[in-house]
Amino acid sequence: MSILYCEICDKYIDTDLEAEHFDEHEEEKRQEELEAQGQAEAEAEQEAKEQEQDEMEQEQDDQAQYEADMSAQAEAEAEAQQ
Repeated sequence: MSILYCEICDKYIDTDLEAEHFDEHEEEKRQEELEAQGQAEAEAEQEAKEQEQDEMEQEQDDQAQYEADMSAQAEAEAEAQQ
């Protein structure tokens, strides 16, 4: 007869009667770790998408500003020639 204390359940477990008790906790722990890993990967992927979107918006803003500057410069040159 082996009796061990389970900190997770906060009780003593007779391993002769409940031989798989601690194995079940290990499986639960592995499952939680996998879920946490999956969540971390999903968050990293979302962050990468958001950064890519921000970069695309910045490029569009830069292009619009460049076009506005070029248009203003062309208008100034046209007025200077008149």
